[in-house]
Amino acid sequence: MRRRVVVTGLGAVTPIGIGVEKSWKALCEGKSGIATITRFDTTKFRTKIAGEIRGLEPLDYMDQKTVRRTDRFIHIALVAAQLAFQDAGLATPLPKPERVGVVVGTALGGLENVGKIHELILAGRNREISPFFLSSFICNEASTMVAMQVGARGPNTCSVTACAAGAHAIGEAFRTIQGGEADIMFAGGAEAPIHTILVAGLDAVRVSSPKSAEPQKACRPFEKNRDGLIAAEGAGILVLEELKAQVCQWNCNLERCGLVALRWGNVSGFDREKGPGDSSRIAHFRLNMSSAMGRHPSFRDDRPIRMVG
Repeated sequence: MRRRVVVTGLGAVTPIGIGVEKSWKALCEGKSGIATITRFDTTKFRTKIAGEIRGLEPLDYMDQKTVRRTDRFIHIALVAAQLAFQDAGLATPLPKPERVGVVVGTALGGLENVGKIHELILAGRNREISPFFLSSFICNEASTMVAMQVGARGPNTCSVTACAAGAHAIGEAFRTIQGGEADIMFAGGAEAPIHTILVAGLDAVRVSSPKSAEPQKACRPFEKNRDGLIAAEGAGILVLEELKAQVCQWNCNLERCGLVALRWGNVSGFDREKGPGDSSRIAHFRLNMSSAMGRHPSFRDDRPIRMVG
């Protein structure tokens, strides 16, 4: 019999709020986190807007040493994991740390630190490169640092699958618990990609919304006249537990919510013409999401959301 998996904790750090409650409230009020980029001069770029997290002070959640030695995407992941830990009401220290694991997905890892080091090299200042640089930007470091923060000593890995990385991480964590390798898993995604490198790449393929003068109207995936995507940073971490291991606070069974669970998987092939073939709620969700992923109503790329159907 398969072990049942439940969600007991939620942690979110987004451009519209620090924490699940603030983010959800802002979302329900229709607030947008898209605004003019403040991290660098956008004069030479077509794209001038992004979803930046504002008001986050990493030192409120971790020590100076951790902040100095790690990239921003790790900072965001650590904050989200800490909020999820608190939300789940887990004991400190963890009673069975070897039965607690972590899977945090990311597409680009420490892009900000890579950019900083590249600038030092171009300026001939190689001696200023920190010996912690390599460990500050590699993608799996978010999972590693979260494990160290919460005291987890069980399964630890990461998914690096572009926009689907966070969803794949949750699916991997689900299967880890279901298979009996762990009782508790911290899972989700973290990204801090707002850098000249990414913006230049998005400009090159012209996929970003040109509404730089109206950031609040940009990035509306379900709107008929949508005209492109917008880069943003953030992190979302869930605490997953085996049903019998802990009393579930949220009573949200992954097998019923349709986000991952038994329908999760890695998909490489897809059919743009046929689309979903059934009339279930998941089929409608897939149809809407596939439409949202496209730049134009005539173009649908449903690869990132095939996992739910």
